[in-house]
Amino acid sequence: MAFFARCNFLRLYPSDNIIQRMDIRTRLVLALVFFSLASMTLLGMFAYTTSATLLQKMSLRQLDTLAESKKQEILKVYGGWEDNLRLVKHRTQLRKSIRDYVKQGSRDARRQVERIIQGIVENTAIDGIDKLSVFTSDGSEIASFGISDITPSSISSSEAPVSKDITYEGAHVGTHPDKPDGVQLVLSTDVQLDGEMIGRIELIIDAAKLLDVTTDYTGLGDTGEAFVVMKTRVMKTTVMKARVMKATVTKTTVINTRDMKTGGMKTSEVLQRLNPPRHQLANWDSRQPLATASDDMRRAFPESRPIVPEEHTDYRGEVVWSVTRLLPVQDWGLVVKVDVNEEEKRVHELRKSLFDIAIALSAFAIIGGALLGFYLARPIRRLAVVVEKIQQGETHIRAEVKGNDEIAYLAKIINLYMDDIESERQDATSQLAQHPPDDSRCDD
Repeated sequence: MAFFARCNFLRLYPSDNIIQRMDIRTRLVLALVFFSLASMTLLGMFAYTTSATLLQKMSLRQLDTLAESKKQEILKVYGGWEDNLRLVKHRTQLRKSIRDYVKQGSRDARRQVERIIQGIVENTAIDGIDKLSVFTSDGSEIASFGISDITPSSISSSEAPVSKDITYEGAHVGTHPDKPDGVQLVLSTDVQLDGEMIGRIELIIDAAKLLDVTTDYTGLGDTGEAFVVMKTRVMKTTVMKARVMKATVTKTTVINTRDMKTGGMKTSEVLQRLNPPRHQLANWDSRQPLATASDDMRRAFPESRPIVPEEHTDYRGEVVWSVTRLLPVQDWGLVVKVDVNEEEKRVHELRKSLFDIAIALSAFAIIGGALLGFYLARPIRRLAVVVEKIQQGETHIRAEVKGNDEIAYLAKIINLYMDDIESERQDATSQLAQHPPDDSRCDD
């Protein structure tokens, strides 16, 4: 009876339900594919954000290195200009002629000074000299030669700093008659002979080499820029235009911050960009009031150092990253900047590459997950087939026992279970053969 009870227990469930309940291949495949895709998605998001951050840091580091490199180049160019002035200053014949003029007022000495400075300016060995002027110690001009619209400086040697032999007097834009956008620098130095102060030399230099450094956009892409900003002051004087109209007109004069003597005059601070912009704009002025100047110009002179690179807008209204360097001797601010949109193109390219890789890996995950799921579910499937055949009456079927896992253990249990059933069936058959049923009892 136990045999028939167990067989009836197996027949409680149709074979299709047994297969459906035990067929976990699809679920296993879907689980493997889902977790593979989810893991790759999380990994891709992490890789994208990390790579984007690293690319931004690399761009800012490259920008910072480029700014430092340009600063050193500018200092090297400026040092060359100082060396040129020292060469002029140490000409013995020039110093003797200046002394003779100062001591004796000799016209011959003055003409000698004019010939010497003319030869210096016209000498091709000393490049970049636009104008050379010689003054007495009280500021009176002895002689000058060259082309420039810069008026002679009124600073006497007694007012110049004594900590350095060369004094930077300022930079001027558009003061060369032949170069409307050119920049000229003014340097001065005291002239001594035998320990006695005899005069001062003022050198006006063509700053084309400075523009060569700042207009070299190597490493700045298609939109990046480098430029130099200096502080100036605008003196405002108000004059009456007409008494009847009772109107006023404001006259502005740009003066250098270093030699400013405002007295009771009203002045306002202005930022002057030395080199022209890379991107030409209509009605754009290279001289802007400090209060209303564009962010990229104002950041050249931050209130505190160091300044952290961050996103801000430039004179075009574009969002940029910029790095600044201060040149304290000249009171210049060097700005090196790049457009954020252009730099983010690399991030977009990285995202596109990661997306392509994700598509390929997703296909690999689907195929690999399916194959792996079918492989892992194969022993379970074989076991389900064995149970199905047993259910259909093939009690001699036994499950294959392979390995040492739970599936092998279950197959072993089923085999023992079927062996037990087969043994009980044989015993029941033997008992029926030995003791056949009594039909007379059934008639009663």
